[in-house]
Amino acid sequence: LDTQLFRLQAGQQVAVVLSGGCDVRFGGVHVLGSQHALIRGIAVAAVLAAVMSTTDALLLACSSAIAHDILGNLLRRRASERTLSVIRIGSAWVVGLLALYWAISPPELISQFYTAGVGLLSASLFVPTIAGLWWKRANRVGGVAALVTGAVTYVLVFFEVIDVGLAPVVVALVASTVAMILGGVFGPAESAVMVARIESLHAPSGTAD
Repeated sequence: LDTQLFRLQAGQQVAVVLSGGCDVRFGGVHVLGSQHALIRGIAVAAVLAAVMSTTDALLLACSSAIAHDILGNLLRRRASERTLSVIRIGSAWVVGLLALYWAISPPELISQFYTAGVGLLSASLFVPTIAGLWWKRANRVGGVAALVTGAVTYVLVFFEVIDVGLAPVVVALVASTVAMILGGVFGPAESAVMVARIESLHAPSGTAD
């Protein structure tokens, strides 16, 4: 994409120069130096805001995953709430420092790693999440089948073990959807308690039991 204001190029290093006559380059976004300083400043501020928003959300997700999903079952009965809070804060610091290190000295294939990671998450988790919330026939068998099928299909297409001429995430989402439907139709139905709990999520505020 090349316009008068922005020139997007992949794989550029971060460098910001606001003086007249120089390009402003930030994470692959070129703001041409011929533009007014105010315009260049607004453009860089917009990129910074997007980066900060994504980064803090990912830090919270990582710390919650470590403290609750990975260590939660092991420590919940033994550790106090203060200990769990320390683990959450400590894991956020560790992940943040690792991200800072890789930002200063980024691997050559970091953009490919990020794209592959997001694609793998989408391929494996999107269909089970949506079906679990909105399809009454969704069950554990279908959810596990959809997750595994989506992840495996994405990896196979991404590494060109299977070549269908389409984006890996597209193929994986189709395969995940098929697995979810088959699991929901032929697998055992979920308990009435679980179905009622999911339905309560869709009830208007104040009307759920």
